[in-house]
Amino acid sequence: MLFYGSLTDRRIVALDNLERNGLAVQTLFGAYGPDRDVWIARSRLVLNLHQVAGAPFEAVRVAYLLVNRCAVVAEGDPEWDDDARPWAEGVAWTLYDGLLATCQRWLAETSQRQRLADQGYQLMQQRSE
Repeated sequence: MLFYGSLTDRRIVALDNLERNGLAVQTLFGAYGPDRDVWIARSRLVLNLHQVAGAPFEAVRVAYLLVNRCAVVAEGDPEWDDDARPWAEGVAWTLYDGLLATCQRWLAETSQRQRLADQGYQLMQQRSE
């Protein structure tokens, strides 16, 4: 599983919890372009985790992942986040407290994870530039 972005205290707590529970997490900060893209291509799952609680959905970051057929677990809930709602079908959603269980589930379910990545890709194909 891959996470890239700045490491705030909130993110560090979540990522440490994933690793303590046996998940292999590659964390990148300051990696861009081809350096980052190599890790994206190798990852079975990419985690989109807010810097601070209640932050808006990171559409640009997730769009790049979906157009590259990545399976994405994103913190949030499209039921109450208007920014996330258009992305509802292409992303696996979880609240902060459910990160571990959600990541474990998607890492274990290979065919479902591939289907999620394909749904995200199709979602992006339907969007206008």
